[in-house]
Amino acid sequence: MSKVEIKHEILHVESDGGVQAPRDPLEQLILESQWAPQWVQSFHRLRDNLYLDCFFAEAAGSFIFLYFLLMSIGGFVVTDGAEGSFGWAMYALGFAVVLAVYIIVPISGAHISPPMTLNAIIYRKFPIKKAGIYIAGQAVGALLATILTFANVEAQFNANGAIPRPAGAPDIYVPVFNPKAPIGTAIMNELIGDTIFVFITTAITDLRNPHVIPQFAPVLIGINLFICANAFGWCYWVLNPLRDVIPRAYISQKYGGLYENGYWCVTLFVPFLGHLLGVFVYEVFFAKVFKPDSAESSQSSRVEEIDSV
Repeated sequence: MSKVEIKHEILHVESDGGVQAPRDPLEQLILESQWAPQWVQSFHRLRDNLYLDCFFAEAAGSFIFLYFLLMSIGGFVVTDGAEGSFGWAMYALGFAVVLAVYIIVPISGAHISPPMTLNAIIYRKFPIKKAGIYIAGQAVGALLATILTFANVEAQFNANGAIPRPAGAPDIYVPVFNPKAPIGTAIMNELIGDTIFVFITTAITDLRNPHVIPQFAPVLIGINLFICANAFGWCYWVLNPLRDVIPRAYISQKYGGLYENGYWCVTLFVPFLGHLLGVFVYEVFFAKVFKPDSAESSQSSRVEEIDSV
């Protein structure tokens, strides 16, 4: 008999001449898992009072989002196409976001990007005083993902004797766009992709809709990201400004010419507009307050159905 089963048996307590029902083993297991040493509990109190729980959560979500993406693309570039592909990188991105959202959504709401935090402020009464903590956490997570990816990739290049580095090495960190195409194409692709992604995400997480199941929302968000990344990702689409800004700034110490054109401005500013537009379109043209039928109306409808039969 396991420890949980023994405790389950002990919980039979007589009261008022009867026997109290034993505690559910799963509930008991949850109670036991909540215990932590005193010093850990003290840190938890300090962390929560300073909103550091949200900082750590957003940093973790941003790190998972970017690290899996960069490492997947890095493997494809370092092995010269022998391992991985663009499609597999998008699979990794979609599944990584599913896991990240499941982990941090109870803690911070899983913004993961500054435009999502801005949307929360404008449309969801998110407190402005917490925005700085969220964005700082997102930036730290993205920076850490970039540093670790860069260290890993450079070590692999050195081991393979890739000196000088392949021409496509910067493509691991920054989006690829055809320099012969007009910058308006990049703006249009980013704006449309962001608007569609945020519109769908807002719809599938709208708790006013009785058909929305919150527990499945992270999976749907991951599927949405996978589809949008495959549709728009080949043409300078980032969704999250930190996906481009931080890696570009960090690797500029190694690779030159990253700021010679204005494409980086697209990934810095357009996602904010796309995110705002996506929520605006849903809230104005599609959102609805679903009112459940009262018991009386449902009863009368049943009577009408019976009479009609």
